[in-house]
Amino acid sequence: MVLLSIHVDVLKKDHPEFLQTLISIGSEVRKQPGCISYQIQQDVEVQNHITLESEWDDNDAVRVYVNSKKFS
Repeated sequence: MVLLSIHVDVLKKDHPEFLQTLISIGSEVRKQPGCISYQIQQDVEVQNHITLESEWDDNDAVRVYVNSKKFS
């Protein structure tokens, strides 16, 4: 299993739109071959800090996803 973590600091004014975008793409990410889970985490102390965590079967599945148009 491979864990992919992406840490993002978002401007306060852009936070709601950014979070909604992450939520909407979540269902597509979960459908990708090899995706085990996709989670959005928000820091309770630093609310503009968001972490995306996704679990994958193996490195090949992560590589295919990261190189896809859906990731960009």
